[in-house]
Amino acid sequence: MNSLVLDGKLFHVRCCCHVLNLIVKDGLKQIDDAVDKVRECVKYVKGSEARKDKFSECCSQTNLDFSGSLYPTSNLFFPNILDIHLKLVKELKSEDDYIKMIAEKMWAKFNKYWAEFNLLLAIAVVFDPRYKLSFVDFSYEKLYGSCSLQFQTVKTTLYALFNEYMQSSKNSTSCGASEETDSREVINGEENNSKSFLKEFDLYDRASSSNAKQKCQLTEYLDEPRTKITSPIRILEYWKAQQYRYPDVARLAMDILCVPVSTVASEAAFSLGGRIIDQYRSSTLPSTAEALICTRDWLFSGKGSFYNFCLLNIMI
Repeated sequence: MNSLVLDGKLFHVRCCCHVLNLIVKDGLKQIDDAVDKVRECVKYVKGSEARKDKFSECCSQTNLDFSGSLYPTSNLFFPNILDIHLKLVKELKSEDDYIKMIAEKMWAKFNKYWAEFNLLLAIAVVFDPRYKLSFVDFSYEKLYGSCSLQFQTVKTTLYALFNEYMQSSKNSTSCGASEETDSREVINGEENNSKSFLKEFDLYDRASSSNAKQKCQLTEYLDEPRTKITSPIRILEYWKAQQYRYPDVARLAMDILCVPVSTVASEAAFSLGGRIIDQYRSSTLPSTAEALICTRDWLFSGKGSFYNFCLLNIMI
């Protein structure tokens, strides 16, 4: 296998959160006054613990939930960006001139970065059993019409990627078969020489059967009925369970799904210290700062309203 899969064709992936932030900023420029008022409200709420408690109570009464994930897997990208695309297209035709103007600003930025969906992240959604390749086909048909070149590119790249992984697996199997053949030749001597063509046929048949089985893995997975679209799935755990049934597909899927769609989590890890040691806590001891960072991490790994409240504090 090459150091870069498909010679680096899928190597570059933009940070989705940064691009989305740029799109939203262009839209919010039109409502700066309203945004400034919201920011002032946030400052007021953060002014005291009593106000924070009251705000949390109001959120609970209205069933307003705050939640999020710091580590989204790459299969989440395609459906959400498609949703944004379709909504922007809809608002471009709005009868409200003000909404239309905001949509035009956001659409220009969207096209600058996402005029074409990233191939790798379009492929990633194929390995979500709730979507598979049929969702990519459905999506591109809505965007570009039936039998589009964009969909064919995704499908061709998917199979080329799988074939590269399959070839890597085949090479490792061939090495093992070669070593086994050499040892048998030493043991059997002349008998092997007299029946070498039979041995050659045996290896040929074994390789052909293995190759056919491997080629079927991706097609077999795609032909299976999709999981219900609303099913809660831990995608990495799903493919860990499928690794014996579809070994090569599972290996490819886990490599694709672990590609980060955002750099926010890694950047947050480096910027966290600046939020802990601020102008009011500049003399904090290293041991205290470590305790605060660890406590925050433990709280974020929890569940329930307390976790949501902590997340709200970070957000505001």
